[in-house]
Amino acid sequence: MGLLRKIIKKALFTVIDHPPSEFDDEIKAYEAKLKSEMAQLKLSGKPASNAHSQWEKNLLELSGNVISKPLNDFLRWDVITHTMFATNSSYVIKEFLQLKKSTVWQSKWKPLLRESPIGHPIPFAMAPYTSGNKIHQAYTLSKMESYLGLGFASFDKIVEFGGGYGLLCKMIMDLGFKGEYTIYDLPQFSLLQKFYLEANGLDMTENHSPKTPSISCISNFEQLTAILESLEKDENTLFIANWSISEAPTDLREEIFSRLAACKYIFIAYQNSFRDIDNDHFFRALTEKLTDFEWMRHPIPHLGKNMYLTGKNSCG
Repeated sequence: MGLLRKIIKKALFTVIDHPPSEFDDEIKAYEAKLKSEMAQLKLSGKPASNAHSQWEKNLLELSGNVISKPLNDFLRWDVITHTMFATNSSYVIKEFLQLKKSTVWQSKWKPLLRESPIGHPIPFAMAPYTSGNKIHQAYTLSKMESYLGLGFASFDKIVEFGGGYGLLCKMIMDLGFKGEYTIYDLPQFSLLQKFYLEANGLDMTENHSPKTPSISCISNFEQLTAILESLEKDENTLFIANWSISEAPTDLREEIFSRLAACKYIFIAYQNSFRDIDNDHFFRALTEKLTDFEWMRHPIPHLGKNMYLTGKNSCG
């Protein structure tokens, strides 16, 4: 049966898959810049602080791939598919079917799911115009809007901890966000995020003007803390950490959360445990410390031992 399944899968993808697109001159320039900056980062020997050994290996693999391979199919590299790209998993099918039940499926979620050719994402078998990863991100965004009670166009500033290759940021921009968006990540991923967002036509200029979105991809922790400490209580600010801060060392988590007092909204997705850390215990204890927030825990039934955690600041 396993062999038959593989034959059917191969036959299916022969029909729905397509070769990677060639980059135009503008995107080739972004690619060249990424390769140069990644090579400089590698030569500098700059350590990936607060990364455990497996992520150190992932970062080495990622930087090696960026330097030596063309970027037009980077979303099919093992280091990407094994760490941050959902494909045709059973949970993605459930999320896709849930999105299709939405009253705004045709007007909102279906258009949002249209995939970009950048990186040659693996098509979703039930709807080849999209990918499993984009479905998973859209489902999470739908829950974020529902639980927080706001659309993304209503936020002034968003800080995302751990941004993958930049897809969530792009989708939030597509949903109408016009404020200041910051992604904090390890240096190698910050470079990849800049490439992906620029290649998709997003302006990475950090000089923000009213009603013009601003995107910053940073890896400097002091810069992150300065941004968090500058948040104002009278603004609609959002801190996002989807299956990212729940994989970080607890001392780093404490540093982050100690600076979120003025943040208006918090959205965290986490697995109940990671390595030797009991995440469920950690986040329960966190909610007891940050008493200015109204906290809600939302089980994710189709993902088993995973949870959404939302916080709304009652001050300000």
